[in-house]
Amino acid sequence: MSEPDLQFRSFADVVRWVIEELGAMCPSPERLAGYWENPGAVEYRDIRYHVEEAGCPICRAERHAVDAGHRQ
Repeated sequence: MSEPDLQFRSFADVVRWVIEELGAMCPSPERLAGYWENPGAVEYRDIRYHVEEAGCPICRAERHAVDAGHRQ
C-alpha cells in the first residue's frame, strides 16, 4: 500500500484534509450515538444535517460499523 499524497498546495488543501480525513467537523461519539438512537430529536438537528445533507463519509462509515457489530 502506498503513502497518501500529503503535498498541500494551499491552506485550503490542509483544511480540506483535516475535515475529510480526520473528521474535524464530526460530532463527538456520544452525540453521534444519540443521533442514531433518536434521529428526529431537535437537539441533534445539526448532526442530521452533517450526516444526511452533507453526507459525512466518516460518520456514515461509523454507522455501518456499529450496525455490522450488532449483526454479529
